[in-house]
Amino acid sequence: MNLLLRLFVLTVIGFSCSQQAFSKDSLQRDSIKDQGPKTKFCRKVYSKLRNSWHDKQEFTRPVCFDVRIAGSGSIEEAEVAPATNSELKCRLLGRMEFVAIPKADTVSEEAGRRFLMHLKKLPAPPKALNDPAWLRITLCNSDKLTTVGFKDVDLEAWAAETQGSIKKVWFPPKCTEGVEPVLLFKVKRNGSRSDLRLAKKCGLQLSDEAALKAVETAPAFSPLPDGAPDTIEFRQCFRYNVFGDGKGKFRSF
Repeated sequence: MNLLLRLFVLTVIGFSCSQQAFSKDSLQRDSIKDQGPKTKFCRKVYSKLRNSWHDKQEFTRPVCFDVRIAGSGSIEEAEVAPATNSELKCRLLGRMEFVAIPKADTVSEEAGRRFLMHLKKLPAPPKALNDPAWLRITLCNSDKLTTVGFKDVDLEAWAAETQGSIKKVWFPPKCTEGVEPVLLFKVKRNGSRSDLRLAKKCGLQLSDEAALKAVETAPAFSPLPDGAPDTIEFRQCFRYNVFGDGKGKFRSF
């Protein structure tokens, strides 16, 4: 009896493990399948960068560059990316922008430019892409903070959809015009969100809490557009006088 019980337990464990392995393999295949040509190219570039990397004091903090890549993969130019935040056009909630990496010191910028130009060549971009292609590359000793994406990724449609999802579950108290909490949060390529926090309190705790809860409970975000970096940080302002096109009407609660 004990022998039969042992065999039964081993069979169940073996089946469970095989199911888990199958699930992981399926998830990996699905994630690869869902990647567009730009994202696949970015991952190849990322691998090339990390395989050529050696930790240096100049890169304890991220340094961001705009890099021009020829159709052959040759690096033609590497310039420091501007540190200004880029505002998105959609106005369903209020101003939304993606947050740029702060400008690094001159020593780090020069070290990053030398590293990129010394590589000379990266994987060749897909033939369907424009020649040359512009990448936005962030270099850092940290794997998580090293990112590769396309400079010209269009986030407008994604931002409008995301704001729409948040707006559906945003239930702030009635308040006067000018009360505007501002939130910061990060979004990964697959649409998952993290590091949600208040960037600016509005002076009314219930309003701050309503904004935080809206982002926390909003339906799952869609994946970022093809060619976006692994993670983007967004700043979202919650304006109480925005309705539809954002031209001055108050929402009814």
